[in-house]
Amino acid sequence: MILFSKMPRYLQFIVSTLAIMLTIMLLFRVAFIVVYEPVNTHWYELFDAMLLGFRYDARMACIIGLLLLLLANIKPLHPLDAKLGAKIIHVLLWLVSITMVLFYVIDFANYAYLGQRVTASLLNYADDAAISTSMVWQTYPVVSLLVGMLILVWLIRRCIVTGK
Repeated sequence: MILFSKMPRYLQFIVSTLAIMLTIMLLFRVAFIVVYEPVNTHWYELFDAMLLGFRYDARMACIIGLLLLLLANIKPLHPLDAKLGAKIIHVLLWLVSITMVLFYVIDFANYAYLGQRVTASLLNYADDAAISTSMVWQTYPVVSLLVGMLILVWLIRRCIVTGK
């Protein structure tokens, strides 16, 4: 904890933001396991899958952290010293939060409907967007999902902004 308090303020912000994001991603993965209890699967197999997922999430968080670090090296865009930088970082973190929640909601819904995780084959449905949109509207509670997603994004951003 002493090491963290001796870091520059912006590095503290990046580290805490990435820790919050990794925690939220881990909670999404745990929620997936709890909701869709895999049958005939031992805990050590789940541990390996969770470790693989954590490595992927850590990679995504590091890319975001690198982007935040690069922004800090451009003086007019420094998020803690310049108003433009603060606006840019807030927009960037909103986009990251929305993308993260959207991905996990699509993953949950896809698994509930097809019994498989999201893969690139899901992009095949984009060929005929009208039919796909109609199918989604008829199959899923779209309005409830959107309201839930907005609440989740708001909670994630609140956690990141307050650091709690």
